[in-house]
Order: sequence, then structure tokens, then C-alpha cells
Amino acid sequence: MILKRHKSKLISMLALLAGAAWAQSGKAPSVSIAPIPLVTAPRAAQTMVDLNFRVASGFHINSNTPKSEFLIPTNLKMDLPTDIILGKIAYPAGKDLTFPFSPDEKLNVYSGDFTIAVAVHPLHGVVPGNM
Repeated sequence: MILKRHKSKLISMLALLAGAAWAQSGKAPSVSIAPIPLVTAPRAAQTMVDLNFRVASGFHINSNTPKSEFLIPTNLKMDLPTDIILGKIAYPAGKDLTFPFSPDEKLNVYSGDFTIAVAVHPLHGVVPGNM
């Protein structure tokens, strides 16, 4: 079965990423996702799909595991068709960096390019073809 990997309402994550970036500088933020090619996903099996993101130069976002309970973690949310189940989401390790606004505290962040891997599992009833 061939599934076109959806950007599937990454709006929640992108809005969060954009808001975090905007708050850092007051400039319009830029977080983007690379085009997602076709992937073959057999029915009733789990297939890992890489989602490649880029945070614009000069910006950063919190990792999935920020060091403070007061920081909002990056959290991927997707709306998939009802016959595809979203499995494990694998976030990359963040980088511990210091910033001028908090020079005594290291923040765990993503900057530049990073990849989030997600497992998709088409159900037995999925009809093979492009989605």
C-alpha cells in the first residue's frame, strides 16, 4: 500500500513552534517541514515515517523534554484518516544551550534541522492506493 505521508494538521505543532520563535525576537517566525515523499506501508504493519523540520536561523524551540516544568515541550499532534493508527512518536534529543535572556540556565532546545519519526499502522481494511 502506498500512503502519501500527510502534513496532517501539523498546525498545532507549527503554531506552537512559531509562537515560541516569535516570542524570542518579535520578528515573524519561520518553522517549516520538508516535503514528504510517498512511502510504502504494508497493511497491518507499523511503518516509521520521518518528518523533517527546520527552525529558521537565529530561532530555537523547546525540545520535547524541556528542563523546566514551566516550559512548553514540542509535541507533535496529527489528525490521520480513521483507518490509519498513529503509533510511537520518536523525538530527537535536544541540545543544551544558554541564551542571553537566561545566561545562568541551559535550555534543552531544537534549532536548525531536526527530525521527528512517527509510526503509522494502516488497518486491514485500508484499500491499497494513493492516499
